[in-house]
Amino acid sequence: MTTAVIIQSSRSPLQLSLRGAALSDVAISDQQEVTFRSSTNTASHRSPEILNQVQDDGTFSLPPRTPPNMTPLQTLANSVASLLKERGDTVAVAESSSGGLISAALLAIPGASAYFMGGSVVYTKTARDEFLGIDFDNHPGMRSASEPYALLLAKTSREKLATTWGLAETGASGPTGNPYGDNPGHTCTAVVGESLEAANTLETGKTDREANMQSFAETALAQFENILKTN
Repeated sequence: MTTAVIIQSSRSPLQLSLRGAALSDVAISDQQEVTFRSSTNTASHRSPEILNQVQDDGTFSLPPRTPPNMTPLQTLANSVASLLKERGDTVAVAESSSGGLISAALLAIPGASAYFMGGSVVYTKTARDEFLGIDFDNHPGMRSASEPYALLLAKTSREKLATTWGLAETGASGPTGNPYGDNPGHTCTAVVGESLEAANTLETGKTDREANMQSFAETALAQFENILKTN
């Protein structure tokens, strides 16, 4: 006797056949782990490429798979979120030219409250003053769209929200440059932790405002992901 079970998941239909077994329970966890319990552990499946392996206890693990509609930005955010959850870390975000895309990507993941403590878009002096309380009079020579300013944004955000990490971005999204002489497509990103400070500069060479905003957010999250993986 063969009992066939078809399970529809968000990734792919899955058909499991349990030969000579009375199926008592089937469940899919949030991690796409399929578990069944039966009088035997004999099983087969029609789509072997979907499954990693069948464990002795009857647990099927689906391999990680990026949905067709997932953007590079969201893929990076998913990775960062997983790393933060594993470490038990939290993050505060301050961004300018990316316009909130970094925060939005991190918040699009269920359970974001475990690691995302808050974010601000400090696109103007007024926003910078009110959200972060940064007074340039206390920082002689400081200017926007620079690595020192990105570090200041990340450090201040981290301190205000008492998080493990501060993540920041500041640049010129286009279609023209900024008053400081930076070309469109210029941005500086920074990550600040308890004993780590890192800044990075990107020049896309593009004038497309929306494309640059996406690139800026991706760069910030890629930098953060690398730091989480190596520190």
